[in-house]
Amino acid sequence: MLACCSVAAHAQKSGKEITYLPAVEIRDGAVEKEAREVRLTMTVDLSEMRLRTQHTMALTPVLVSRDGSREAAFPPIVVDGKTRNNVYLRARRLESVELPPYHDGEAQVIIRRRNGREQIYDYAASLPYQRWMLEGRIENGLKMYGGRTAPELRDELTRTKMKGAPIDTIRKFYADTASFGSTSAIRAGIDFFGVDHIVFATDMPFDPEQGPGYIDRTLKCIDELNLNDADKAAILHGNAQRLFHV
Repeated sequence: MLACCSVAAHAQKSGKEITYLPAVEIRDGAVEKEAREVRLTMTVDLSEMRLRTQHTMALTPVLVSRDGSREAAFPPIVVDGKTRNNVYLRARRLESVELPPYHDGEAQVIIRRRNGREQIYDYAASLPYQRWMLEGRIENGLKMYGGRTAPELRDELTRTKMKGAPIDTIRKFYADTASFGSTSAIRAGIDFFGVDHIVFATDMPFDPEQGPGYIDRTLKCIDELNLNDADKAAILHGNAQRLFHV
């Protein structure tokens, strides 16, 4: 008998509960005795799941006795987001770095999720046979890990050919005036990026007026900055015209 149990997934970064299990389709599950082992086979379809890039999902099939008093876990299926999988691959090359959870050889398979693509895995694993197992049920325990870059990998992952101080390169980016009507936020952007790297923008239509409210408030904020005519024109249209060659 096969049963799927939805278990909340926990993110290390935020502490919020996230579950991917509803998007994972498990079908054609079977538990059979082969010699002195119990063999589990099932098809795991990840095609509808969108896994966050810094998350790792571990799907562990657990065989539970009929009365719930005993259980045995099969090797997990580990699914990495893009960033987490890159961290794992780099950590595997560095002998001094501890591998992430479920990446130290106990997993049945480690899969890099490619969101939007069909990904189907035919699972098969065995455990030593015990008499209670054939009357048990399979539950799928789900755990999820995610977080910022591991400190020991930061230097390798952030190595760059960039010249000069990083702060000077960041100032080459462009910012906009979408600030929910905050004059001080726009002033901070001008002070950091420079008036020639600020373009006019609002969050229309995401305001109570469904558009005109944020436009009016943003224009009022720019007026309150007491900019000269040239700087004001640059923010309202000049910088965007130069940036987009119009």
